[in-house]
Amino acid sequence: FVFLTSALLFSCGTITNTVPGSLSTVCCNGWQGRYVTITIPGRAEHLTLCEVEVLSQSCAPPPGAQNLALGRLANQSSTFEDETGKAVAGRAVDGKHDGKFEQGSCSLTKLDIEPWWIVDLGRRHSISMVIVKHREDKCCGERLQGAQIRVGVSRMNHGKHNPLCGTITDTRPGSISTICCNRLAGRYVTIVIPDREEYLNLCEVEVLSQGCAPPLMGKELAQWE
Repeated sequence: FVFLTSALLFSCGTITNTVPGSLSTVCCNGWQGRYVTITIPGRAEHLTLCEVEVLSQSCAPPPGAQNLALGRLANQSSTFEDETGKAVAGRAVDGKHDGKFEQGSCSLTKLDIEPWWIVDLGRRHSISMVIVKHREDKCCGERLQGAQIRVGVSRMNHGKHNPLCGTITDTRPGSISTICCNRLAGRYVTIVIPDREEYLNLCEVEVLSQGCAPPLMGKELAQWE
């Protein structure tokens, strides 16, 4: 796990790619901190690091990155309906980024236990990052707190047990959460809120197929005397 602050209060993400010579890029989505901790939890292990860089801006999509989710078949645990119509899963992959639920730009489930949303990319891809757009209005931002992004090749249990890319922690209105998946291979991308009853509200989901690139204006901070 990669944590910000010495008290391990915020988890940026988890390293999943252990191929020799590989680079793991973990996005922290603009969170503030002075200390960065890397820890291997729950077991006795050697921790070997050949280089660690900490950049001062959030992870940016590389030039020419392809959105694999755009217009793809999506499904969700249930569908909320009101006077604006049915908030179907496909709204989250329709290419509309305004984040306005009342204008039909967002998907929304009913109040479900462990609500989920899944998109089928059509075939297996190497996934670099998943970008989630939040609602612009001041309603309900806390709903996405702790939502997990999972990528894999299994549709069993709606992909909820596929490998974990990361967790959404920024739930401010209109915010954008960028979760780096470090080239995890998968056909299905699932967003699930574990261990509680909740609504799952997504205003746009993008799945990118190229490596997560450092920001053009990023400043390297991890240089200790």
